Amino acid sequence: MPGVFEAIAELPPAATQRQVQNALSSELNKLIVEPKLATTLFGQLSKRGKLQLALHVFRTLQLARAETNVFHYGALLSACSRSEKVGWQVAVELFQEMQDQSLQQSPICCNAIISACDKGGQWQLALAFLHGIKPDGIEVNEFCYNSAISACARSSQWQTSIGLLDELTSLSMFPTEKNYNSAISACERGGEWELALSLLQEMMHMRLSYTAWSYSAAISACECASQWESALQFLQSMSSTRCLPDTVSCTAAMNACAKAARWEASLWLLAEMDDFVLDQYCFNAAMSACEKSGRWELAACVFEMMFSHKASPGLITYNAAIGSCKRSGQWERALLLLQETFACALLPDVITYNCAIGACNMASMWEIALNLFEIFAQHTSDPADSISAPDGSTFTELAGALEKSKEWRKSLQILSIALSKNIVPDGTFAGSVASAVADACGEAAAMSLLREMLKKWYASKASDISDIRLDDPAANASDVLPGTAVDGVEVLARRPGVVVLMKPSGLSTESMMEMVFGRLWTASVQTVSRLDYPTSGVIPVAMGPEGSIPCQWLQAQFSAKLVKKEYLCLAEGPFLGEIGETGSISKPLRSFGTDSLRTEVHPEGRFAYTGYEILERFRAGDLGEIKLLLAKPATGRTHQIRVHFASIQQPLVGDETYGAQESLLASCPRLFLHCQRILLEDISGQTLVAAAGLPAELQDVLNVLRLKEKAEKKQVFRTV
Repeated sequence: MPGVFEAIAELPPAATQRQVQNALSSELNKLIVEPKLATTLFGQLSKRGKLQLALHVFRTLQLARAETNVFHYGALLSACSRSEKVGWQVAVELFQEMQDQSLQQSPICCNAIISACDKGGQWQLALAFLHGIKPDGIEVNEFCYNSAISACARSSQWQTSIGLLDELTSLSMFPTEKNYNSAISACERGGEWELALSLLQEMMHMRLSYTAWSYSAAISACECASQWESALQFLQSMSSTRCLPDTVSCTAAMNACAKAARWEASLWLLAEMDDFVLDQYCFNAAMSACEKSGRWELAACVFEMMFSHKASPGLITYNAAIGSCKRSGQWERALLLLQETFACALLPDVITYNCAIGACNMASMWEIALNLFEIFAQHTSDPADSISAPDGSTFTELAGALEKSKEWRKSLQILSIALSKNIVPDGTFAGSVASAVADACGEAAAMSLLREMLKKWYASKASDISDIRLDDPAANASDVLPGTAVDGVEVLARRPGVVVLMKPSGLSTESMMEMVFGRLWTASVQTVSRLDYPTSGVIPVAMGPEGSIPCQWLQAQFSAKLVKKEYLCLAEGPFLGEIGETGSISKPLRSFGTDSLRTEVHPEGRFAYTGYEILERFRAGDLGEIKLLLAKPATGRTHQIRVHFASIQQPLVGDETYGAQESLLASCPRLFLHCQRILLEDISGQTLVAAAGLPAELQDVLNVLRLKEKAEKKQVFRTV
């Protein structure tokens, strides 16, 4: 046996059938004379994950007309169950051969086939073998069911997994802890945390051997469902059982907190884990929580803590740290971290470079961004560097960096390079290039460029403009017609590829979309801009899902700043100017947080520009005045108009987040901010203008101000 195994084991995993035949030339007779020797060889190769070599040996024996039996097939099927890629295909092939040869199969063979389907992500085929394809007379056991449940769990088919667990019980089989753990794992992937808890309680009731892994899977289910508080409760309940929290369960809870941007809870857990052996995944979760909360300084501190705990950061950790630098505008630190990856013998990948280039984009450091891109391209062209090539995100970040550089020809060059690599720019990429062209050559040239990109989008999808229909049933919007209202949301206009709605105040953009288009709206239509919860007004909706041509077209116009929006707002504060005067606010903004985003003026924020005109002025005593403004934002940052005017001591009336502590118009029932008009081009090339008058509650406020102003003027006139 040693000679046979050594002859095969020395071959590379990708060895051909002929190479295997040559290696076995002196040992083949031993395998033919002693079939058990072949079974042992298959078992040894199986344990080492050498399925392809085992299969070549098997085929060599068949060519030599050696006896092959059910034990040979069983050993090979066992090897298939360990393979992550082609194992399921080989298993199906071997199963068919056994059927053709009328070889008696066992539940072990059946379980190996189902397990191979599990590893290959073939849950439907796993169910077919469990219920129908298996030969008559074979009784499946709880191990077969466990493999099938695992296959369904791997594909997020949690309902089917639970059904199999119930089926197992109905067949008078006693479920094992593995069955329950697989079902809990299915709930984890589906975010069904309550069901995961129920299964965990069933395990305890049945006195099954539950482990910390069972708890960790249930906690991860809370993460998927954004139930961070429940995740912490799960973790605390472990202390009252024989399963004490470990690194895995604590990290799962930290991930749940990170998803909800609960940085305080994440850091508390990290501190509580001081007695554990901490790995990079613990710190990754804590960094993610801080980064999502806009606590970039804390994220940097967590990164530094890794070294004191001797937890070596991996490339994923560095990518997260550089990504945090991108969002906080710390481009210098991003470059230092990029250099560190080389010093740590880590090979930066496309995500690393994208984050670093993105950091330069956010800081408008286009020259450095371009230099990074050239270094990246040089590495990918070197055969010695096994690094992934620049992708669409790389070019999008670079185009964004070049947008304000006045180097519009370089932007066009980057676009040309992307197209030469068969990378079709998305709406953001195309819009950034068009914005650079607009600044240098005018909006007509920019729109011409976008129309050329529209042709390429159609060509890449092998589509035609006739595919965009006004009543596309896939968009689930056949009743969304101009002049109608859907659940109180007025439809202002509908054109090829776009519908324009009037969003009322007190409703989130997402809730409005669900009201109009149903719960599956993200699969049929998409927003590329949004209005704040208290803001009312015009909002365009692309008549296609994310990545569709209508969505790309609308996104490109927004990115190119070719969509013209006008807002009416009331601001309060000191004298700003006379009626008819215009002005602008150009201050960089950055946002932080998740559930309740806040925005602030910050030198490391993103470029933001708001133009305005003073339409009316109203006296407010010695404390200042109220003025009606027409705001024209050229960019669309979160809370942009509200933060910009607050930054010049002109907060908007009714703004509970950025407004004055003591308003001059406390009687205003809501934020006085309304998007009254939008201008864009639909996908057929026609100009679309949609307008919405002031809502009644805002019009009433304005009417009262006008009456008071008129009365005061009369009083002044009489006095004079």
